[in-house]
Amino acid sequence: AYLGLYILSPILNRFLENSEERQIGYFLITFFLFQTVYSWLSGAAKSFVAGYSTLSFVGLYVLAAYVKMICRKNIIRISAMSYLILYLTTMFIHALIAILLVWIGYTSLIPKWYSYINPICVISSLCLFLCFSSKI
Repeated sequence: AYLGLYILSPILNRFLENSEERQIGYFLITFFLFQTVYSWLSGAAKSFVAGYSTLSFVGLYVLAAYVKMICRKNIIRISAMSYLILYLTTMFIHALIAILLVWIGYTSLIPKWYSYINPICVISSLCLFLCFSSKI
């Protein structure tokens, strides 16, 4: 998956350079809606492989570049500590829901819950990325 992203990164960079912010935003909304509905919720789109695929990495790559674009324009300016707190909060919620799933007997959902295409996991990944790149 990493090698695939490495191969695709020049094409993705060209897309990011030649697209408007709004177009990239629409792409991301469409991408993550599709990933969430057709892969995470229904399991129909097997090409995402629970987040271990080049396709999933493409979404995260474009998301990080988009957020970096927005932060450079000073639209959003949040401290690294705030991103860390948000990351820890989302991971706490993620773990709490997993504990509740086990407690009520839905242990079969745990692998799906801990997949990398879980929206909470995507949000926490973004928060961690922003925490470490606060000097964007």
